[in-house]
Order: sequence, then structure tokens, then C-alpha cells
Amino acid sequence: MSIKTWVFSFLLCLVHSYHEDRCDYIYNIISRHGYSYELHNVTTADGYILTIFRITGLVGAEGSENKPGIVLQHGISTSPNSFVGNGESSIAFYLANRGFDVWIPSARGTYYSREHVTLSFHEEKYWDYSFEELGTKDTKAYLEYIYKFKGRKVFYFGFSQGFTQIMAAFSLDPEFFKERLEKIVGWGPVIRLDLSSNVWIALATHLKIWSFLGLSNCLNVTHTSSFSRESCLAKYSKCLRLNPFCRLISMFGSEFVPYNNNPYYATGTDASSIKCFQHLAYNVYHGGFFRHPSNGEKVEYDLRKIEGVPLGLCIGEADMLAPLSSVAWFKEKFKNNKDFKMIGVYKYLGHKTFKASYTLFQHYTDTVSYTHLTLPTICSV
Repeated sequence: MSIKTWVFSFLLCLVHSYHEDRCDYIYNIISRHGYSYELHNVTTADGYILTIFRITGLVGAEGSENKPGIVLQHGISTSPNSFVGNGESSIAFYLANRGFDVWIPSARGTYYSREHVTLSFHEEKYWDYSFEELGTKDTKAYLEYIYKFKGRKVFYFGFSQGFTQIMAAFSLDPEFFKERLEKIVGWGPVIRLDLSSNVWIALATHLKIWSFLGLSNCLNVTHTSSFSRESCLAKYSKCLRLNPFCRLISMFGSEFVPYNNNPYYATGTDASSIKCFQHLAYNVYHGGFFRHPSNGEKVEYDLRKIEGVPLGLCIGEADMLAPLSSVAWFKEKFKNNKDFKMIGVYKYLGHKTFKASYTLFQHYTDTVSYTHLTLPTICSV
């Protein structure tokens, strides 16, 4: 990241202020902003019971039955809250205001999806999954449900590992996804972490620190079993006393700025399995996009099989987790997909700032334009 970009991001950090949406449950946030929602539950083939939040539109507005469906899939150690935690500028509300039927699944292990048919989330076996299972089990389960519910194909929007998991799953079962997806959009597409310039990623990988950690749940920072808005506020207050120092440190380590990025609290921060991190680290160490070593040594996902569904990517110049240097690799891997498109490369945009206000960056409107749908603007925002 250039000095100019770093200074710009740091200044945004300094003016970032607390918003009540960042310390509440997703259904309260949705209601507070005047939208109606539904809860749907889906059970995966391996017994995880997932919760999906459906934003049907503004309260009192027309139904969403005939609206195009779009799935927003969060990334690693985050939750559905990450798509609604930025006030009216949140991507979920932005899409709902533009005529989309918005579906937000909560990945297994996160606060809203901790139930299992036979296992407790306190058991180590519960956490025996990587991003491949998130794609082949979670994503397939809820896409099948939404596809049948809507009676039509849907759009898929994957942020960070949300993109990683569908790429893994699609490459293993192309026909399933061709039948159910209209288009795929990737924001901050995390696949080639080995191309990152982030020194902490390189250090953690080459020291193989994940190999010492077993399968227990990880980074369960905000949504603990005793989650409360008060505890979140307390963490925020602690950071305020250190601000801007704590934000400076977190930004230096991972460039997660300016949106809720300090060591003490973050919007939608949630649990994930250590195996997900191990899988990502394995790919960094070997320099590619491989299946977990439990499936064999260096078995590569064949991304040439991802065709028949238009695919668009948004990449930030300051994104250390989905670096600009990966663009050429994506173009090579997706050359069989005649509908592959780089939607945009955005100056100053880091990884989590993808979900910052659309008034700052163009990627929100570019994403909607990519759908090629003429949608009514239900309200001005």
C-alpha cells in the first residue's frame, strides 16, 4: 500500500464515529431502518442448521416475490451484521432500495447458525470444516432452498471468503451452480493470499502457526454466548480511550480501515473454525488454490470449470488480502468464461472498506449496473 493511500485511509479512520447499528442484532438493525424481514432456516447435508435473513423491502412496500433475488455471503469470522452495520449506507439496504430481494445467510458456527442436528458447537467435531464445506454444504443448501422458494435463478454476491467458498464448490459441481445462479459478483475476492504484501500473513503462514491450534472455534470476539449490546459498547469505549493509537496499529497490520476496524471490536465479528484458517494458510504456503490437504497433497481446484455463469470482480488497490497482483491470475484462470469481467479496480479501497459508504466509492453502483437490470429506486438514499 502506498504512503498516500495509507494516509488517506488513516484520516478516514480518525473521523469514523460510533453508530448504534454496530452493536445490535441484525433483526433490530433491519427494523430500525424501516425494512421488513423474514427468518428462514435450512439444514445442510451434514446437519448444520443455518439461519437466513431475508430483507423484503421497506415496511408497507410491495412484496418481493417478483423481485430478483440476491444472496449476500459474508466472509471469514464475520456475520450477516457486516452487511447492515453501516447505517443507510449498508450494502444490504442499498440493494433493497434498488429493487432486490435480499437474502443474507449466516455461515455455520456463527452466532445465528450454531445449531446442529446432533452436535453441540462446544464439541471439537462441530468445527471440523474449512471453506470447502462452507461452499459444498452451506452454499448449496441455501441456494437450493432460495431457488425453489423464488422459482428462478438468483444473483450471488460473495465478499472475501464468501467468494472463496463458492469458487471451490462451483469447481467441484459446476452443473448445480449453473442451474441456480444468474451471475456471481466477488468483492475483495480472497484466493491468492500468497500474492499479498501483508507481512503478517507471510509470517503466520511460514511459521505454520495454524498447525498448533486444533479445530476449536476461533476469533469469537463479539458474538459470544453472552453477547450483549452493552459488552460491545464497553469494548468500543475501551478503544476510544486508545484512539487513534489502536486503529493505527490495526491498520498497519491488516489495512482493515476505516470501517469498524480496531483490535477490540468490529461490526459482525464472529466465530470461524481454525480449519478455515489452516486451509487458507496451506494455499499461501504452496502458492495456489488447493483443496484442504485431507483431500490429498496439492489437489488444485479447477477454475476452468467455472463457466456458463457470468462472473464479475471488484478489487481495491489497497486490498492486501485480494491484491491487485492477482488480477492477471484471475484473467488466466477464468479465460474459459466468456462472461468474465473485471467490474472495477478502485483506488484507495482496502479489504473491509468495500463495505464503507457508497458515497465514498463507486463499487456499489458498478455492482448494480453489472446486473444489467433496470430496477426502480424505491427511495432516494
